[in-house]
Order: sequence, then structure tokens, then C-alpha cells
Amino acid sequence: MKQNGKKSKIVLSVLSSLTAFVVLLFLMFNSGIDVLMTVSGWIVIPVQNACIAVADAVSGFFAGFGDNVAMHNEYDELLAELEKYKAKDQQYDEILQENERLRDIINEGARYSEYQYVVGRVTVSKTSTYIDSYTINRGSTDGIEKDMVVVAQGGLAGRIISVSEHYCVMMSILDSRSAVPAIIERTRDTGVVKGYSTAGQIQSQCTMTYLPFELKSTPGDVVKTSGNDDVFPKGIHIGSVIEITTGNTTLGSTAKILPAVDFEHLEYVLIITGGGEIQDGGN
Repeated sequence: MKQNGKKSKIVLSVLSSLTAFVVLLFLMFNSGIDVLMTVSGWIVIPVQNACIAVADAVSGFFAGFGDNVAMHNEYDELLAELEKYKAKDQQYDEILQENERLRDIINEGARYSEYQYVVGRVTVSKTSTYIDSYTINRGSTDGIEKDMVVVAQGGLAGRIISVSEHYCVMMSILDSRSAVPAIIERTRDTGVVKGYSTAGQIQSQCTMTYLPFELKSTPGDVVKTSGNDDVFPKGIHIGSVIEITTGNTTLGSTAKILPAVDFEHLEYVLIITGGGEIQDGGN
């Protein structure tokens, strides 16, 4: 304890002496006497300059720090603004694409000018090995009824199998339950187009059965509805022949059909609600 007391007294004594010395220097520097001012200036002026330099450095640091913070905030604001423009640009592109798809389906409707139809949008799709159906945002309030024919860009899509007040369900021609009376346009051979299913695979093709044993059709031939039933009108484009299996003594020939409709990207459809004959000039 005594040693600590002695150390404290020594420290206080030193500090007091330094303080007195500094005060004396400043008094000499400001005394107006040339000799005293010159002598004290050798010490005071460098100390003042050092203090000023330190003060400037500290001030510059905080000023620079403040500028960096401001620049960072401005950068964040500009980045946020850029993201807004990107989002608006993306929305604009989506609107353009949506308008293009609507224009395509409306242009498709020109092929069915003798018919009344309602434009619908696919909201839900259900695809599996044997089932291929689509929920459409049109229902009984829009005049939709069961067994109405549905076409899309390219040709026949399917028929309505159930109707609610504000939506309906379409069974596509890919569905294994589907059967459409059809005709090969070039050879005039008739048959039935059905959904073609392979275990473990999603349907993408149809098969045409009940064809003649000596089938003269070749890949690339166009297939359309024959109109030989009470559901599908005559002349709707179904697709094209891609493969033929010649019949034998017990079975007729069959043909694989590639649908004209792109079911993987099906968004808009036309539900035919009434009218006359379909124009037979489309592909």
C-alpha cells in the first residue's frame, strides 16, 4: 500500500510538472518578447502542428466514414430501384406472351367460323399413364355442357366430361378412355382414334384402330374427325400418321397418330357451344 502511495505521488508530481511546463511554454510563446517567443516556438509550433494534423486526420476519417455510409445507402437504393425495373420488365414480357397466346387461340377460332365457341383457360391438368384431363375456367354459367367439343391451337383437344357452375373438366384425346371416329384424309380410310397408353409413361400419342387390312396410308397423312357420331363434328384436325402396323387375318391395321395439339403446353382452348359445319380447309 505504501509503495502504491509513493507511485501515485510521483505520477501526480510528473503530471503537474509537465502541465506547468506546457503552460509556461504557451505563456512564453504569447508573451510578445521575441527571445521567449522564438525559444518556446521551437517546441510549441511542432506540437500545435501535430495536434492539428491529428485533428484533421480524425475529422477526415469520420467524414470519409460518413461519405461511405451515404454511398452505401445510395447504392442500396439504386439496387432496389433496378430490381423494381427488372420486375416490371418481366411482368411486361409475361403480358406480351399472354397476349400472344390469346391472339393465337383467337386466330385458331377463325377455322371454326361457322361455330359459336367460348375461350377458356386451363387451370389444372391431370396426366398419368391412362388419364389425361384438364380443368377449364368455364362452367354452366358460361353455357358449357357435357360432351361439348374442345379445340386448341392445332386442332382437336377433347370433349367435356363434367360441368360445374364455374368450371368444367375436359377429357383429352390422349386419355385411354377417349374414342373419336376419324378419317385419313388422303386415303379416306376410317377408324377410331383412341388414347395410346404405355405402362409407366405419360401419353403423347394416339392410336387409330379398326383400319382396313390393306391400308394404303403412309406416315405424314393427315387425320381428321369423320363425323360418324353425335359428338365430334366432321373435319376437325386431329393429327398425322407417324407409324403403321399392317393387319393380319384376325386384326385390322393400326396407326400411331401424333396429335396436332401440344398438350404439354396447353393453356387456352375453344369450347364449341353450337353452330354449323366446320370449314374443311385447315391442316
